[in-house]
Amino acid sequence: MVYYLIVCRSLTYAQRTASALERAGITAHILRSPKMISGEGCSHSVKVSERNLAPALLGGLTASMLLGGQVYTVEYLPHPELRFVALSPDFPLSTHEARRVLPSMVSHSDAVRNAGFLAVLLRAIEQGDEELIAASLQDRLHQPYRRRLIPEYDKIEALANQNGCRAVCISGAGPTILCVTRDEGFAARMERAVFPLEHHWQVRDLPVDYHGAVKLS
Repeated sequence: MVYYLIVCRSLTYAQRTASALERAGITAHILRSPKMISGEGCSHSVKVSERNLAPALLGGLTASMLLGGQVYTVEYLPHPELRFVALSPDFPLSTHEARRVLPSMVSHSDAVRNAGFLAVLLRAIEQGDEELIAASLQDRLHQPYRRRLIPEYDKIEALANQNGCRAVCISGAGPTILCVTRDEGFAARMERAVFPLEHHWQVRDLPVDYHGAVKLS
């Protein structure tokens, strides 16, 4: 996987940048800048993967591809009434472990199916079609394997369904679970619903950042 560094002038700016990315659901890691960069007065950097760079810089919903060293990015506008509710547990899940459980090969039919579902999902998010979003989130490439690594995943999914949201998926490699809905009261109901569970689940109603990165003065 390719990673990029967002170079910051100080640790404080790096912390602000990482916090803004994390609030948007984008995994970010702070590290000391390489010597060739730190000599220019940029002591710390924020590390993001190539799959997270486009939404971090552009905002909104983006789809990107890398071809011959050239990055191509297409922007989509999520429907303004959609709400993206993240449920984050009190336990970690390493990306290494989440990748280890994935099969090294997938069937041609599953790959074709997922590609078609992704195309529908992007349009469904623009239209705000909850039923279509839920249908197109029926993944076969990673969720059947990774959900086993997330205790209480099935309970969270069932509670979300009971509270009116059927569009439920793993956020990235997990363990955060993402629910997509147009129901403004969904997050509050889920906070009450998950309270009796064994693990503590933090429920966050994530606003969509339509603007992307801005220069910090």
